[in-house]
Amino acid sequence: MCGRYATGLWRQRPNAARSCANRPMPYVDVPLLPEHTMVTLDLPPNVDEARARLILAIGLFQEEEVSVGKAAEIAGLSYRSFLDALKERGIAAFVYDDDALAQDLAFVREFKQKRGL
Repeated sequence: MCGRYATGLWRQRPNAARSCANRPMPYVDVPLLPEHTMVTLDLPPNVDEARARLILAIGLFQEEEVSVGKAAEIAGLSYRSFLDALKERGIAAFVYDDDALAQDLAFVREFKQKRGL
């Protein structure tokens, strides 16, 4: 069985590799960085293009290679939809550490003091 191929923009490269059915192997045009990187994926039958793009985007985001916005673009999702996809998988979109919390609490306390609240 040949499986499916992830394709962003179906284009054919000259002298492209051939799949098992002697069909040209498509490739994915994924905008990763300022320059586009072409990625060819031979996917198992249970993985479609949308899922492959999302998995790639999440992995790049987790490795801190791309921002949330760029990862959403790679996944082909809106910013909000990508944040929802991260939430569904228990992945934090933004790191909020103890120091940031302490600074915010100090700001709120100072604000309340100045306003007499």
